[in-house]
Formats: sequence, structure tokens, C-alpha cells
Amino acid sequence: MMSAPADTERGGSARPDYRQRLRSILSQEDDEPARRIRRVLGLGADWFGVERGLLVQVPPSGDTCTVDAASASAPDLTRGLTGDLLSTYCRMVATEGEPLALTNAPGQAWPGEPAYASSLLATYIGTQVHAHGDSYGVVCFADLAPREAPFGENDRTFLELLAQGVGRILEQQTTQDAHSSPSQSLSGGAQHYQTALKHSPVLFAKVDADLRYEWIYNPHEDFSSDAVVGRRDDELDSGPGIDQLMDLKRRAIETGTQIREEITFDRSDGLNAYDVTATPLREGPGDAVTGVVTASLNITEQKQTERKHRESEARYRALAKNFPNGAVGVYDRDLRYTLVEGTLLGETLPAAEALEGSRVPEALPEKTARDLVPLFRAAIAEGATDHVETEYAGRTWCVWATPLRDSAGTIYAGLSFAQDITERKERAATLRRQRNLLEQTQQLAGSWELDLRTDALSWSDETYRIHDLPPDTDLDLETAFSFFPPAARSEVREALRTCCEERASYDLELPLVTAEGNQRWVRAVGGPVNIEDGEVRKVAGAFQDITERKEAERELRDREARLRGLTNSIPGVVYQVVADSPESFRYDFVSEHTASLLGISADPDGFHERFLQHVPPSHRDRARQAIANTIRNASSLRLQVPFDPPEGDRIWLFCLSTPEQRGDTLVLDGVMLDITDQKRAERRLREERDRFATLFHNLPTPVVRGRPDADGHLRAQSVNAAFESVFGHAAEAAEGADLQSLIVPPDQQGSADSIRRRLLAGKAVDREVERMTADGRRNFRVQVALREGDPMPEEGYAIYTDITERKRRERILRERREKVKALYEAADQLLRATDAAEIAASILTLITDVFGYRVGVHLVRDEQLVPLESSPDLPPQSALCTPISLDANAGPARAVREQDTLEFENLPAPDDPFAPERFRAATIVPIGEHGTISVGATTPGTIDGFDRRLIKVLATYASAMLDRLDREEALIEAKEAAEEAARLKSSMMANMSHEIRTPLTSIIGFAELLADELEGLLGTFAEKAHQSSNRLLKTLNSVLELSRLEAGAFNLERERVCLRPIAKKTVERLRPEAARADVQVHTQLPDGPVEGPLHEEAVRRILENLLENAIKFTPAQGTVTVCVRTDAGDAVLDVEDTGIGISDDALPDIFETFKQESEGLDREYEGSGLGLSIVQELTDALDGTLELETEKGVGSRFTVRLPRPHDSPA
Repeated sequence: MMSAPADTERGGSARPDYRQRLRSILSQEDDEPARRIRRVLGLGADWFGVERGLLVQVPPSGDTCTVDAASASAPDLTRGLTGDLLSTYCRMVATEGEPLALTNAPGQAWPGEPAYASSLLATYIGTQVHAHGDSYGVVCFADLAPREAPFGENDRTFLELLAQGVGRILEQQTTQDAHSSPSQSLSGGAQHYQTALKHSPVLFAKVDADLRYEWIYNPHEDFSSDAVVGRRDDELDSGPGIDQLMDLKRRAIETGTQIREEITFDRSDGLNAYDVTATPLREGPGDAVTGVVTASLNITEQKQTERKHRESEARYRALAKNFPNGAVGVYDRDLRYTLVEGTLLGETLPAAEALEGSRVPEALPEKTARDLVPLFRAAIAEGATDHVETEYAGRTWCVWATPLRDSAGTIYAGLSFAQDITERKERAATLRRQRNLLEQTQQLAGSWELDLRTDALSWSDETYRIHDLPPDTDLDLETAFSFFPPAARSEVREALRTCCEERASYDLELPLVTAEGNQRWVRAVGGPVNIEDGEVRKVAGAFQDITERKEAERELRDREARLRGLTNSIPGVVYQVVADSPESFRYDFVSEHTASLLGISADPDGFHERFLQHVPPSHRDRARQAIANTIRNASSLRLQVPFDPPEGDRIWLFCLSTPEQRGDTLVLDGVMLDITDQKRAERRLREERDRFATLFHNLPTPVVRGRPDADGHLRAQSVNAAFESVFGHAAEAAEGADLQSLIVPPDQQGSADSIRRRLLAGKAVDREVERMTADGRRNFRVQVALREGDPMPEEGYAIYTDITERKRRERILRERREKVKALYEAADQLLRATDAAEIAASILTLITDVFGYRVGVHLVRDEQLVPLESSPDLPPQSALCTPISLDANAGPARAVREQDTLEFENLPAPDDPFAPERFRAATIVPIGEHGTISVGATTPGTIDGFDRRLIKVLATYASAMLDRLDREEALIEAKEAAEEAARLKSSMMANMSHEIRTPLTSIIGFAELLADELEGLLGTFAEKAHQSSNRLLKTLNSVLELSRLEAGAFNLERERVCLRPIAKKTVERLRPEAARADVQVHTQLPDGPVEGPLHEEAVRRILENLLENAIKFTPAQGTVTVCVRTDAGDAVLDVEDTGIGISDDALPDIFETFKQESEGLDREYEGSGLGLSIVQELTDALDGTLELETEKGVGSRFTVRLPRPHDSPA
């Protein structure tokens, strides 16, 4: 973008450095003129900040122009380049005689101008150049890019200086060319000067140092050129004029300066007056003067004219003195006022003495002079009579200029008339505004006219358009009225009647429905335009479509209503203050909430003082000063101040306002908010902060407030008294210290680093850690709450809760869980034991390895307690390793006899038979009537009560197992001794089933013990115990059931039984069990009943055992299908599964009692092996058959066929 030089101030004078540079260029007269002109153009281009500077020669007539010189920054524009004058900006400068300035030609509506179209120059500034009083051409400066800043007065002043400087150089160049020999001065590209010299009215001549002529142009007719060359003036003529001329030339040679004088010569045609300029010549800069060039202008006629002018001046002065409302002036060719008269001189215009003798550009302001100079010059130079309008002293003037001619018709001066036309211009402007308003009105509104004599109605095209009618539609008055709704129609009729009868105009805004049904609003204006004999003959008016305005007004009303509603809905006082100064302001608006919030009137008048009356005196001056500062500095107001309403308690207000400067007035839009609750909350917060500080320092738990430093280390800011006490560090030593190095043990540094990284990431911490305290290492739960910051938390509070005792309890609980688990596993081993020695060994291993006590196991043999197992490190003479009589007073014997546990917490007495020198505590638990378990410890009171209860449970298990071994031994003896082994077996099983209730009771008690005492993992063990007891109970029931069947004790009375509901209920009852095994159970039941004389319980037990068996042996995701059907008169039950199937080797014995395909201690599936035996027995009892189809790895299908009498329904 173009820009003016950075250090140019708009509106000021040209910068001194540029003017100095210009004077320097102009003073170097010895330098080549063309180069000086290029330097002047370059200086101008630099000043205006443009790409190129040009001197363009424009002839008085013709359509071309020629580049005479260009700045160095425009090498493409060479001297002699000719172009079409009409396609240049110079055309306008040359023809109009005024400077031209453009900063953005396309943006100033010039894109179609030929000058821009041909050159694309967006920036241009140029003015005329004059040499020897004639227009030479144009000096201009231009650029393709637009200029950001407009050209100012400073720029125009410097442009005139540049033009004057170029004109001066051109004049000097003309003189120097004239001083040179004709062949030299007119050689090359300067041929155009030859024509100028030949036709010039100036007499040019050159003399050498002896004042002898070397050449001469345009000599007086008394002399020829040939007669003059080689001779001196005093050799050609004599007289005062000759003497004065030769003296002039000598002084020019002697001083080396240009001299100008008026000289009069006596010639054949009379006295001739010349204006002579003598210019010294040098070969080069600094050389001696070698001659003189004179330029002599015959001013004889001018002198005569001046005389006549002086004679007529008196006449003009008398005429001009009374020139009305202005002034008359006479000026010479130098645009110097020689006479000024007028009625306004010394009032609106300068006094005559200030103007006379002054040149127009110097006597008048720059802008006024810029308007008048071209006008005045045109009058003298061209004989043109013209006028311009200009501004002076805040008034508008019309200035005319016309030439003054002598009797020969020669122009010798100019005459100007200046008249104040300010009032006339204002009247004209008013007229133009009215005319423009009329034209705009005609564009914005349609017109109409009604001839009351003929009732002829005429509309303009715009009126037709407003009514959505074609322009050629025939209309009458009633049709025009019909477009208005009834109410509006009556109103316009009445307005027209009043207009006709009372000759009154009307201006209405009415709704209108167009021919196409569009609803509009129109402004209907009308009035009489033709009145004859006191009667209105014609009425005319206008129609304007104001629908948009009406919509805008409605929207504005709605918006104002919404805004007012919004303002009044704000829970505060909304206000607007208009201020001229801190001492002069007023409230323009106060919202309705004022009365309810403040209890004072919302009337803006006097509101400020009413408001301050209720501000407590201690805060009143502060409020006044805050408002004054806001107005004085045009700044925002943020003021919190208490307020005492006329009724009620004190409230607190938060006053906010935003300033907006509107001209000389400051407007403050603000709101007062009730912050009483906030103030109360702040007070509560302070109180809470105080309470927190009190709590912080008095909390019995160690608390530390810390924050991270620049390196990410967590440093304590403050600690409470509990921290000092627990960790043994005084607050002064702890504050500022790195917590990690202060209280974290070496082996916990890694964990502490993890906590630190988490805190720096802005995450809270809740962990269990070990820390060094005044009493050594202890366990803590550390909880850290953070206060956020950026980029890391600002600070945090860490609470250290001592959990050392809890951790100890947890350790004990874990140990107990391990003991219970070991006990459960030992119980499982006891269940599989085959003799008493194996039971005793299991007890020894469990108590030694898990409980850590020394132990001895005694069993009753022949009225003695015989040691079966004891800790290997016991001495042989220990009571735990020697037999004990049942009648003895020793602890084991007493325990068996009393069937009670003996506990010894402290055994110091040496006479106690169970207190060798190594035992100080002991517990003796009876194994029913089978023996005892004795445990000892070397420290008093170290046998844990929980351990003691577990050993009791172990003893109960051992007693049950020993009972089982005794019964099995008796059973074997009975089987071998009795012939009826099968019946004896059944009887034994029935008896054994009853006896199993004893260990079952122990197991249930064990589960209850675990449920009461333990939790977590122990709860899992309790559940397992519960499951085991259920399984054992189920086995017991199966044994009893089988015993009843084999003993014939099962009553199978027949009755009519329907299989479908039995199957449905059985499936539904076992469906949860199938769901736990992730097995799907499906049924295929007939629509009709399948009935027969059967036994309902027997059928249910058959189906239940088959279904449980299928579920148990079907893997997860498998299916079991139960089907009830009839086949050849039989009722059929099918139970089919996708389970593991049965191998061919196991098929022969699969229905035998206690038989399973997988047997032994390592069998995969639990069970008693009685289910299929019971199904077989029940099926046989019902005279049915049991069939099995199976494939290993595919599944099995059991089919039970139950016969029905032929008369049973199908």
C-alpha cells in the first residue's frame, strides 16, 4: 500500500529537510538542467512515497503529450516518449489548470476513466508547470498501488514548490540554451527550443568578456544580426540606454551573478523600454566568467499600458469603492493586486492596504488562492472571462475574472469581482434538498390525483405496484376505497371529505389489502392542488408503502417490551447515568425492581441523592468518590457498598457499570445486585476458615499442608500439633522441608515417588503406607486432597491415619483364614482315612505345620491312652509320648472321662503331671471317647482361643471318622457272619444313615461357627461347609430311601396319577440348579393327560433322580430334555442329555448301589452312587422297565416305561 513519508505531519508545512534538499538542487545552477529536473522528480517521488515522478510537456494545442523527464525510479519512461493526451491524468490538470490528487482511482469511482484504464495508476498527484509566465506542462507523481492516507495541505504545498522549482530550472535552461551557439544549443533532442527562440518576443544575445556580440536573436529592426556580431554596443549606438546596458553586462561579469534591470533606448520608432536580464557564463563549475547572455523583453507597450492603467485606476477605484456585498480588484500579470475596493473590505474581507501590492497566492489562504490563481491567470493569459466559487472566512464567494484590454485590444491586467453568495448558496441548497426530497419521495412513494369535476382518478406506476395492479388498470374512486378494510375506508373517506370541504391536507397511515391479497401498510397523503372560485377542483397526494417500517416499529416495540421485561426481570436495579462531568450527571433510567429491592422510589429525578441517604455515613464519601472517578476516567465501576432500606435489615449491593462515550457525553449502563447472601457466605467462609484452622491445629490425627516447589518436590507449609507429636518433628523444622526425605523410610522411596507423581498430575491420593515416626516405623493411611492450580496443583492437605493396629488385626485374620483352610483340607483327608493311624498322622501334621504347637495324639486301647503320634522334638519321657491310664489324674485321662476340654494358661507347678520343664501352657481336647489331642506351648497364655476352637472342631471330625471306622469294621464282621448279607447290608446302611447324623451335626456346627466368627474368605469356607452338609444330608436321604425299598418298607399304594404336572413341577424345582450349572432344561409335554394307576411319589423320585443325574453330568452350555409320552399303551418318561455319556465298561454295573463310572478319591463328579439304584428299584416296584441309550462324549437317554391298564385314558 502507498503511504506518505513516516515523518510527515498532515496539515503542517513541508518538512525542513525536504525543502532544504529542494533549495540545494535549485541552487546548483552549474549542474545540467535535465539532471537537476530528474533529481527534483526523485525528491518528489520520495516525498509522496510513490514509484515514479514525471515532467510531461503539454503543448497549447494538440492531442499528444511528451515525457520530458522522469525520476530514476521510472526507467521505463524515457525522455521523448509520446502518448495520447486524452488517456492521461495530465489532460485534466492541463485543461482545468488545477492540481489533481487521487489516492485510490478505482475506489473513487474512476475505474472507467480512460486515464486509469490505460495506465492502471491508482495513485496520482500533479499540477501545472510554468516557465516565463507560460504553461509548459505538468509535473506529476504516480504509482500503481493505492495510497493509504489522503493527500493533505502539506502535500499540496510541497507539490507547488516542486512545480515552481522545475519551472525555474526550465527558465534557466532556456537562458543557457540561448547563450550557447545556435548549433550547440539546438542540437540533439532540443530542437523544439529553436522554434521557441525564433518566435519568442525576447531578444537573446551573447557577448564575450570584451562585451562583443557572438550571436543575437530577434534584434531591433534598426539592426541586423550580421551588423551586430563582433561589435560592442557603444560601437553600434550611443546614449544613456547604451551606457546603462554595457554597465549591466560589466557588473554581471564582475560579480558573476545574474542582474535584471529596465532600460530605455531611443530608436527610430521612438523610445523603447526593455526588461533586460544579464546572466554570466562559465565553461565549467568554478571557472572564470567568459561572457554574458542577455534576454531583453520589449516592454514599451507594457509601460504605455501601465500609464494608461494608472489613469484609469482612479475611475475603477471610484466604481469599485461602492461595489455591493463584495469587492472589486485589479491585478497585473504577476497576479499582484494593484487596486482593491469594496463595501466588505476590512470586514469580511481583508483591508485594502493589506491586499494592494500583494500577490494573490500570498495574500489569501492556500485553498482560496488555489481556487483563484487558475481563474486569474486564464483571464490575463487567455482573455477568458469566467468565475469560480470558493470559501473564505467561513463564507461562500462567487469570484469573476475578466481581462482588461487597452485601446489596441492588448490584455494588460485582470479585473476580479468577489461577491458574498453565502445566503444565496444556502437558499439554493435548501432548494436542492427540497428538489432531492421530492425526487426521492417520487422514488419511494407513488402519486395520485383526483379531478373532482370529472371524478377522474389517476395513479402513478408506483401506486399501481403498491396495490399489486398492472399500470393500465382502469380505476374509479370506489375501487380505490375498496382496498382499505372497513374501518380504514371510513377514515380515508372522512379525510377526503374534509380536504374537499375545508381545504385541509391529510396524512394518514392505514392498512391496505392488495389485489393479490397481500396485507400492507401505506402512508396516504393528500391535499387540494387546484382551487377555483373558493372551491377545490383537484386533490392530489402520494402513496408510500410503509409495511417494512411498520414491521420494524412493531418489532421495535416488541423488542423494547422484551428488553424492559428482561430488565425488570433482572434480580437487581438496572440503571443508566448520563454524565457531562463528575459534578454534572443525571439518571436517565432506573428499573422497577428499585422499590422492592431498595425500598425507595425508582423515579430517576433525584435518585442519586435518595440512594446515598441510605448508604451508611461511613461508606457515603467512598461511594461518591468511586462514582466521580468512574465519570472522570471513563472507566468501569465496581463498588460494594452497604445499604439501609427504609424498612428491614441492612443489605449489601454490588454496583457495576460500563462506560460508553457518545460524543461529549459519557453514558454509564449499570446494575446494582443484592450480594447480601454472598457477603454472609463470605463471612461464613471466614468463620469456616477460622474453624478449619482451629480444627487443623487441634485434630488428633497428623495433618500437613504442602505444595510443590519449582522442581516438583512436595514441601510442607504447615503441620499440626499431632504431626509434631507423632513424627517427632517440630513445626519450625518441618515447614519448608521435603516431606519425602523427612518421614519416608529408604525402602519406601519408590512408593513415595509414585504418590508424588500422582499428586503433581492433579490426582487425589488414598493409600496405605509405612512412615518413620518418633516410635519407629508405623502403618498409615494417607489421604491427600488437592486445591487445583495451573499447571500443577497449588497445594494439598495430607491426613495420616495410624492403621498399625488394624494391620495387625488383618494379619491375624489372614492367619486364621489360612488355619481354617488348612483345617478344612485336613477334614477332607480325615473323611478319606482308612485307619486310626492315618487319622492321628493327619492331626499331627495339621497342628504342627499350621498352628505351630507341640502336639501329642492318644487313643484309647485296653483302658489306656496310647500315644499314636507326637511332635518329633519331644523327649520320650514327655507326657505326650507315654501311655496314660484312663484312671490316672493326668490331663488327657481327665479330658476323656469328663468329655471336656482342659485349658492350662500358666503351668508353673512342678507337681503337675502335664507340666514338664518346657511347657507353660497346654490345651487337652477329647476325641469323643476315642482319645485326646494335647497341645503345648513354652510361653504362658500363648495358645490362642481361636486355635483352641479349631482344634475342638478337628477333634469332632476325628471322632466322627473313628466312629465310621468302628462301624465299618462291625459291618464287615456282620457281613461275613450272616447268610442274609444283602438284607444285613440294607439294615446296616439304614443304621449307618442314622448314625451319620452325628458328624452332620458337627459339620453344621462348624459352618455356624465360621459364620459367626469370620468374614470374607472364611465366608466362602462356611458356604462350602454348608454345601457339604447338604450333600451329606442328601446322601443320607438316599441311603434311607434305598434301605426302605430293599426292606420292603416303601408303601406303593396305586392311585390315578397324571405324569404331565409331575414332570412340569419337577423341572421347575430343579431349574435353578440347572441355571447354576449353565445347563438349559427343555420339556416336551403332551397336550392331553398321560395317566395311570401309579404312585405319585415314586414317579416324582424317578424323574427327580434322572433329572439331577443329567444336570450333574452335563457340561456348561449343554441341554437336558424331559419328555412325557405314550407308547403302545405304556406311559413313557424320557430324560435325554448332551452330557459326558457312559463308557461300555461301566454299563454293566451302572445301576448297582454305590457305583459310579468315576470312583475313588480322585473322582471328577461328587455323588453317592445311589441315584440310579433307587430309580431301578422304584421302576421295578411299579412293574416298569428302565432302558439306557448312551455314547461316550455325546450324551445319554434314560427311558422309563410304566404299564397302564387298557381302560386307562390315552
